[in-house]
Amino acid sequence: MTDKDDKIESINYRINNTSKQITDLEQTKINLMMLKREIQYQETKEVLETAFEKTLNQLTPEEQQKFYKKFEDFS
Repeated sequence: MTDKDDKIESINYRINNTSKQITDLEQTKINLMMLKREIQYQETKEVLETAFEKTLNQLTPEEQQKFYKKFEDFS
């Protein structure tokens, strides 16, 4: 091999290595975004459950049954 071929091979190696690093970083980014979404979902779920329970506790048993019916119809 000539010096020129060695340089081209070295550059190709570096390009491939950089591409692999980019791919790994993109996968890490996706994983972190999914984790963030899951954490936000859990927090939202907890807030909604707390609000739902507070609302139910303020209702009479008859109103609670109507509320449950509306909730079931909605979901």
